[in-house]
Amino acid sequence: MYGATMGTLTKQQQYRTVSAGFALGLLMNGYNQIPNDKVKVELIFVSAWRQWSHRQELPAADKSIAGTRKDWDILRIITDLDKDKKQPYVPFQWDEHAPGGPRIEIRNATDFDPSNQNDTEFYAKNISDQIPVSAWKELAKNFLEKYE
Repeated sequence: MYGATMGTLTKQQQYRTVSAGFALGLLMNGYNQIPNDKVKVELIFVSAWRQWSHRQELPAADKSIAGTRKDWDILRIITDLDKDKKQPYVPFQWDEHAPGGPRIEIRNATDFDPSNQNDTEFYAKNISDQIPVSAWKELAKNFLEKYE
């Protein structure tokens, strides 16, 4: 867990929180991959993010994702998990170079079952003690519904 309040996290830590939380949400919705369509993925993620009620918990990430600047690499933010050791511990990571698009790899299936509520709640708390597991599932579900 990074800390008591999300506002005290650096921008990079907030990006990793988004990446881990979004991955957790996708896994809880039965998905482990996003399409290899950068522009469409980014546009739909920004739309889902803007409707997400917890975005203000991550102010630096919110400014980058929902802001008006066009030079942010949203896909990089989404898949930034596991770039260094200063991140929330979760038993999964993004493989940005997977065939078909970025895929979430579960490192050790005995450590994590996305259909197990105890597992998802535990790792959601590792990601953020401010944002509930249901919120990450909601963000991913909104993204998936908009993508289809």
